[in-house]
Amino acid sequence: MLLKILGFLDFVAAISVFLLKFDIALGFAWFAVIYLLIKGGITIKCWASIIDVISAIIIIFTIFKGFNIFSGLVIVWLIYKGFTSLF
Repeated sequence: MLLKILGFLDFVAAISVFLLKFDIALGFAWFAVIYLLIKGGITIKCWASIIDVISAIIIIFTIFKGFNIFSGLVIVWLIYKGFTSLF
C-alpha cells in the first residue's frame, strides 16, 4: 500500500515539474522538492534514492532558472518510478 502511495506522489511530482514549464503550480513544485529530499534521504544508500535527491536539486534549479532538458529527464524519471510502483 505504501509503495502505491509513493508511486502516486511520484506522478504528482512529475506533473508539478511539467507545469513549471508554463509557470503554473509553483507550490506543487516545492512540495515535490521536499517530498523527493525526504524520500531520498531516508534510503540514501540506494541508487534510486540518490537520483531522487539529484532530481530535487534539478527541480530547485528549474524553479529559479526555468525549464531545461534536465527538467525533462526528471519528469521521465518520476513517471517511470511512479508507473513501476503503481503497476
